[in-house]
Amino acid sequence: MKNRKGLLTGLIAVLAFVLVPTLSFAQDDAEQTFSIDPAHSSVLFRANHMNIGYVFGMFPEVGGEFTFNEEDPAASSVSIEVEAGSVETFVDKRDKHLRSPDFLSAKEFSTITFESTSIEQTGDKTFEVTGDFTIRDVTKEITIDVKHLGSGKGPEGNFRRGFYTEFDIDRTQFNVDWNPKVVGKKLRIILAFEGVVKN
Repeated sequence: MKNRKGLLTGLIAVLAFVLVPTLSFAQDDAEQTFSIDPAHSSVLFRANHMNIGYVFGMFPEVGGEFTFNEEDPAASSVSIEVEAGSVETFVDKRDKHLRSPDFLSAKEFSTITFESTSIEQTGDKTFEVTGDFTIRDVTKEITIDVKHLGSGKGPEGNFRRGFYTEFDIDRTQFNVDWNPKVVGKKLRIILAFEGVVKN
């Protein structure tokens, strides 16, 4: 009986030695890196047409990753990449024009990117994100307001986080300056992205 107790005590000690550091690490690991899930992320835009109406479009092909640190949001980062040639307004003639050198010149400049340089928490679930935004051959620093929509496990058990932002850019500042009398200079960008934690 004493031998059994001694064996049981030894087994518990071994398990505690192995498991406790692992559990402590998981609890202390506030920073996680996520891969952006293209199937649950959207990049939309709105452009003024001749001061008469709006035209809407999207970029279906989006990817990248982000790191989120709950304890120190300033240590977080985000990198987003959009395939310029995937632009879609559901009008073939217009989409070909948007991919041409008049607009995105998608063959020469295949991606539109955003790389964060600083993140500041402004509220319980809101952040001010500054970074380098690149379209064609022009990179400019922009600051956008981003909202953390939520987090949790998906159907496959992977942990996810989602964010949302809307912001305006002047397209002519990025060498996308075809006929502002027809297509307004200002574009409204709507971005919702969801990430799956990387193992």
